[in-house]
Amino acid sequence: MLTKSIGKAAEIKDYATPFLFIYGEDKKVWFHAKSWEQKVIELNKGQVESVPGGHWFMQSSPELVNNKVHDWLKAS
Repeated sequence: MLTKSIGKAAEIKDYATPFLFIYGEDKKVWFHAKSWEQKVIELNKGQVESVPGGHWFMQSSPELVNNKVHDWLKAS
């Protein structure tokens, strides 16, 4: 069973690699909580961005997503 092999999630304070998390604002199911987003930002562990669209936001807004990724890579 898959769930038996999944360990405890890492604490945000222990995140070691900077990351950019982009999600579609219109997505029906979110894989993160607003409290997680706020904690990531407070602890300066990553960047969280929302964009118009649903699950496939990178197809509906490719230029916007590419610009966000480009800007994040350039700043890192």
